[in-house]
Amino acid sequence: MSYIYQKTEAELFSALRDKMSRAGIANLYPDAVSNVLNEFITEELYALSNEFNSKISEYSIATASGDALDRLANEMYGMSRFAASKAVANRSIKFSNNSVEEITIPEGTLLSSGESFDENGIVFEITEDITIGGGVDGFGSAIAITSGSSYNVGSGRIDQHELETNDITVTNLYPIVNGSDLESDEDFRARALSFLSASASYNSDFMKLELLEVPGVMNIKYIEGYNGLGTVAVFATTAGNKTNSELKNLVEGRLSELKMLGDSISYERGIKLIFDIEISVTNTRNFSNEEISQLKSEIRQLIANEFVAAKTKGEVNLDSLDESIKGRMRSGFAFTSQNTSGSVFKKITLRSIAHTEMQNIARPTHRVELNSRGIAPITLEVFEIPEIGNLDIVVELIL
Repeated sequence: MSYIYQKTEAELFSALRDKMSRAGIANLYPDAVSNVLNEFITEELYALSNEFNSKISEYSIATASGDALDRLANEMYGMSRFAASKAVANRSIKFSNNSVEEITIPEGTLLSSGESFDENGIVFEITEDITIGGGVDGFGSAIAITSGSSYNVGSGRIDQHELETNDITVTNLYPIVNGSDLESDEDFRARALSFLSASASYNSDFMKLELLEVPGVMNIKYIEGYNGLGTVAVFATTAGNKTNSELKNLVEGRLSELKMLGDSISYERGIKLIFDIEISVTNTRNFSNEEISQLKSEIRQLIANEFVAAKTKGEVNLDSLDESIKGRMRSGFAFTSQNTSGSVFKKITLRSIAHTEMQNIARPTHRVELNSRGIAPITLEVFEIPEIGNLDIVVELIL
């Protein structure tokens, strides 16, 4: 266990004595008032330090133990420590009646391992009356008299009984291995720490299917640890990769139905990543206004297609979009770009619109670098929703 305060009692005493000496109130005699006061303060500080460290450990699942660990695991994950259990043999205890008379073995009859019946050894008791005819075998169930893994035994080990007859022989046909001890702090802690990530992983597909049934939801994304250790954030968008307050209410309502005790799953509205785009093309053939309008319409459609695809790709590929626009311009309209970079893009600015709780992780407003080597893809964070902002397409006539 790691302590916040590490000084020993001797170190505390020495530090206090040095400070008192520098203040001119130290005395070397053991029974001096300054030394007695120093000892008293040291004992109090050391006791407070131990109590503080003890409380800190009780409130951390990584260091808590005993009742404190039980309380934390229950409050955080709704989990309880596995209790100790008794070893049980179900219908696998064989009794052989070697006499010609019918014999009844009463419920509660004790059985044991060893050379002879030993009530202080590994002892099981019969759970029901067993009646066995002469010269035949019968089968019954038995349970250990005490919980714990020490009562687990191999086959043939339970072969003694307390009956006052030698006409009955007994044996367990199969190993008895279902007795367990109270779950240790180490095992319980490991199970608790792994519980949330395991349950989130196991349930992510189920939860996604359930959330996609919410009216209007078109896409679902998750971030584990978004609001701290042991949390999961859900980002949901509707048609056009949008989000709104109505969608938020619907998704939060469905999440409340899906949560298990101890889950920390929250709906987040995400950050809008706005692309303000200026496009410049050259008209060298004096196209009509109708033809120019058609060109602009097709450029807008190509941009919209890229932003729709970005939802699943996780990036906006401006370089690929640039090539698509130039290809359509050349094949359908014989338009060209007038920019020195060779790109149709004259200017691209990114800006974020974030809710108050997400302002600290929003991207700052900045221009995308445009050059002849191409435009690097804009990789989207899970919580970023790409949208087209101001789209300005300028067609300049050059004769």
